[in-house]
Amino acid sequence: MIRSFLLLVLVAAPISAQTVDTSAVTAPIRALFDGMRQTDSTVMRSAFHPDATLRTTQARPGSEPSITETPIATFLASIAGAGVYLDEQLTDTTLHIDGPLATAWTPYRFYVGGEFSHCGVNAFTLVKTDDTWRILHVVDTRRREDCAE
Repeated sequence: MIRSFLLLVLVAAPISAQTVDTSAVTAPIRALFDGMRQTDSTVMRSAFHPDATLRTTQARPGSEPSITETPIATFLASIAGAGVYLDEQLTDTTLHIDGPLATAWTPYRFYVGGEFSHCGVNAFTLVKTDDTWRILHVVDTRRREDCAE
């Protein structure tokens, strides 16, 4: 209840008065992970803006964090060809919206074939074009430690 109230306050308090359908903003995020669970690259592709980028940052003990970029087509092919059930479960979502721009911070836990694999946070940038929200950019973290249940 408190989380819902906080989310409502964050979304309902933009600089200028506007009415925002938060379910429309988060629809591409839901489509991405629903498509992943179904290994449906068409559903997943529909979530992304044509200019979308996907990056991962990982901290490695004793070295600087690395940042890798994965082309969207490569990502989609890897999910479609995984041959195992992939399930990314979001544990919370915090939205910030201003006109046609939104960000979503989504901690997650990732399961491969029903077994826990890793956790982290996704930071989505979404844009609204032609009355449709799409994912423009995703950067995520991945770790196996300090993963809350």
